Amino acid sequence: MSPAATATDWAWEQRTGNATQKAVLLFLAREADECRYGPTTRAIAEAVRCTQKTAVDAVRRLRDGGFIEVALGAGTASNIYRLKIADRPPEDRYQPVSEVVATSLPIGRRSSG
Repeated sequence: MSPAATATDWAWEQRTGNATQKAVLLFLAREADECRYGPTTRAIAEAVRCTQKTAVDAVRRLRDGGFIEVALGAGTASNIYRLKIADRPPEDRYQPVSEVVATSLPIGRRSSG
């Protein structure tokens, strides 16, 4: 399997737990592709049309599933999300990313000032 051309391409190939998690992963991937600043959970919720609580849960499950890393923002700064992108062979395609060597693609941080 060749490497995904973009973070969004990679996100489409992933098997997440449900549609909300997939939507959140796709949103974070698009943010990374467009070099945007790290979104707030409120912005994630608005983008994928869910409650903020549901967005937080989806982010947590994506983190626990090995799809992303989350670095908590200091003060009023947004969190930094890293997509755990790896070039995996087809037979390993749907293993959790934590089981294979992964590279990270950061999504920037919004400054607090």
